[in-house]
Amino acid sequence: MSLTFDPAVYHLQCQQPGLNVSQATDCIGDDLASVGARLVLNWGGTGQTKIPVLAYTMVPSLVFGEPGGEMTSALVSALLNHGFQMALSDSYGEIVRQAVPVRQACTCTVSGDGAIELHVDGALMHSQQLDRTDPGDAIWLEGARAGHVLVISGDNLAFTDTGLELGAAARLGTLVTGAVPVLVTPDGKQSPFHGSPQAKGQDR
Repeated sequence: MSLTFDPAVYHLQCQQPGLNVSQATDCIGDDLASVGARLVLNWGGTGQTKIPVLAYTMVPSLVFGEPGGEMTSALVSALLNHGFQMALSDSYGEIVRQAVPVRQACTCTVSGDGAIELHVDGALMHSQQLDRTDPGDAIWLEGARAGHVLVISGDNLAFTDTGLELGAAARLGTLVTGAVPVLVTPDGKQSPFHGSPQAKGQDR
């Protein structure tokens, strides 16, 4: 299933970014589905950098713990163990500023036909098929080929008709982020990511 929203790129101070939402059921199993969205953030002042973002969550949420005790998110725990960081704010500006590279076991593969796959320690966590002829998808793919994708994940992410809601996840401590290196398939050049996104002036 794929739900398409406004594919345009927005300045952060104007309005929330447009996004595409898709549901992938072939990478998790019969009981879980991976639901995700792609969006692009403009970052910096003059000569703005376009940051491709891949946001996803698992439906339903998977938790573990002792009966009567505090429950722990399996997704959040797994990502933290692979170098993702907890995000305490739902501000895109703060998320970009605090993003750090994840461990090498995490990769985002981009193929020539627009297929993207996020792998964590060899496991396929989320996949989407983008349309290279779609302006929004083309901008996302161009940004990804620069070397990294900002992944936003965890429990309690809400994908709505108007955008991506991160407030509940941030308040509940289930929002994690990380800069994941991109591997481009042989029809393009590999451009691995070597550092975290850096601020260039104010959010625009």
